[in-house]
Amino acid sequence: MRITRVGIFLATVFAAKLVVLLQLKDHPLLQPDAGLDTTVYTQLAAQVLAGNLSLGPGLYFVSPLYIYVLAAVLAVGGTFATVRVLQIVLGTLAVWLVFVAAREWFGHRAAWMAAILAGLTGLLTFHEVLLLQAALDPFLTAAGLAALAAALRAPSVVNDPTATYRRVLGWFGAAGLAFGVQALNRPNV
Repeated sequence: MRITRVGIFLATVFAAKLVVLLQLKDHPLLQPDAGLDTTVYTQLAAQVLAGNLSLGPGLYFVSPLYIYVLAAVLAVGGTFATVRVLQIVLGTLAVWLVFVAAREWFGHRAAWMAAILAGLTGLLTFHEVLLLQAALDPFLTAAGLAALAAALRAPSVVNDPTATYRRVLGWFGAAGLAFGVQALNRPNV
């Protein structure tokens, strides 16, 4: 298996995010019962795990996607540490997607600069170790933008406009799906 520079870079980004996670995992203000939105998300996820899939009766004031993501990961992995590791994996993938989108639009050098800046953005890493919907935002945004860049920059297939149309339509569909899912996480996106 060939290891590329991008792969090494992403492994380094993941390692840095993991160090931050390990340093902050026991901080009292970052615990599931710390109050405010974190507590609401964890309590609603617990209700989903208990069988209340519609979270009714009643209304809740937080976006629905993160509740169900949290419940699904807890159902499979069982711990909040698993949730946080998954979030830093998604954050690392977001850095790669920033690289992909920037390469499509501006070339290889700009892609490296964009990925390095995204990897060094501490606020993104900090949000990834929190139990908040903000942990999903960079991944969903980068996925939508990378798919949109691929759709708008897709090369045409010589002598086969149908293949070109399908490829472009597929990338536009992927962008729409990413942005649609993100709207469940951030309705104001």
